[in-house]
Amino acid sequence: MKNKLVVLFVLAALLVSLIPVSVFAAEPMELKVFVRNATGGVVDLRLTDANGDFQYLTLDPGVSELALMEGMYEYYALTPCGVQVGVWNLNVSKELMIRCDNGMLSMDLSKRCDNNWWGVLYYLPDYDFWVYNGKDSVNLYDWLLEDGMPEGSNLVRGSKVCWSDVMDRFQGYPLDWEDYGVWFIGADL
Repeated sequence: MKNKLVVLFVLAALLVSLIPVSVFAAEPMELKVFVRNATGGVVDLRLTDANGDFQYLTLDPGVSELALMEGMYEYYALTPCGVQVGVWNLNVSKELMIRCDNGMLSMDLSKRCDNNWWGVLYYLPDYDFWVYNGKDSVNLYDWLLEDGMPEGSNLVRGSKVCWSDVMDRFQGYPLDWEDYGVWFIGADL
């Protein structure tokens, strides 16, 4: 009786091993890509998935949302400030930032910030001072001029960062808050 049970178990294991692994794999999920086209013009985007299927998208200036299936994509982007090609791994909902900085194309597909709390970190080298602009909510240069910054001061725009990354970078240092989601980070850090 024990031998029959062992034989049945081995036979069942062999039969299960013949089933393709793809049967047990989860189906790809549809994920959202939140697009911020800050190029000032239309961006034409061609995506090629792992099966070789093409998808053509036209991204108008501003904020939009795409629904794409999870997976690897080759992309070709034609923008007002140049062309970029590459590969994306879309494994979670992400945010695509496209912008032209001084005529140079910048494209960044990255995981969204916790609680969608992100902003842009700026640096004022003349004062050795950092400013965090929550969700890039204002034209920071004009806002700082109104706040008393002298005309012609340098303002270096950094990349988009999550609030939690800013707090990590500055060891949770309490920041001085100002209107419109702008925080000053002093030079004494």
